[in-house]
Amino acid sequence: MGHYHFTVDSSGKIEVLGGTALANDDAAIAFGKRVIQDFKRHSERYPGWAMLITEGDRTVGCIPFEP
Repeated sequence: MGHYHFTVDSSGKIEVLGGTALANDDAAIAFGKRVIQDFKRHSERYPGWAMLITEGDRTVGCIPFEP
């Protein structure tokens, strides 16, 4: 089990969302996608936004808010 951190880059403005313990990278990416869906309930447009997922110094993934 790793401790994953989630950061949102909103067109150059960085916001740290926090971290949580999850089973593996796949679980962290799935969690990040659920968080993005929660954001998108308020608006469908997040141009240039992306979520960076890390575990320590290792980048696990970067998920864009828009396809």
